[in-house]
Amino acid sequence: MNQRSEYRTLLVIALLLIAVPVHAQRKNGSKKSKAQVAEAAEVIALRNDYITAAKDYKASLERLLPLYEKALSSAEQKFVQSKDLFSQRLIAGRDLDVSSKSVSEAKARVEDVHKQMAEADFQIANLPPLAEVSREYKRVAPTRPPRGRRAIHHHVRRQTAVHRD
Repeated sequence: MNQRSEYRTLLVIALLLIAVPVHAQRKNGSKKSKAQVAEAAEVIALRNDYITAAKDYKASLERLLPLYEKALSSAEQKFVQSKDLFSQRLIAGRDLDVSSKSVSEAKARVEDVHKQMAEADFQIANLPPLAEVSREYKRVAPTRPPRGRRAIHHHVRRQTAVHRD
């Protein structure tokens, strides 16, 4: 019986020694999952911030557009007046050219605002889905160093392939 109790004691000690590393592995896994959750939350927050900033930018352009359109109509009216005055020989051709140039500049500003608004819409519409963003992040994110010669060789080949892209 004494030999049996020693055997049981050794068995209990061996089980405890095995159970401790398993318990430690579980803790590390939970920390890693917490880190992954934090990274995913950061990606989601950055994406939402980007969408909000693009929408705010578009809204400011929409507020700016009527001002530029008003300036364009005013420049066009001045050009019509200058054209009439030039036809009556009351102003020089240089003044007519200045008026024409101000009309073209005002048109360019209005067109530029329209292009910027379309670009903001395009950026929001073509924003990659969250699943694709997180997949790309995982592909580029550094991985845990491997163990063993074969694993290290595979890791080095994989990382060089990632950095070539």
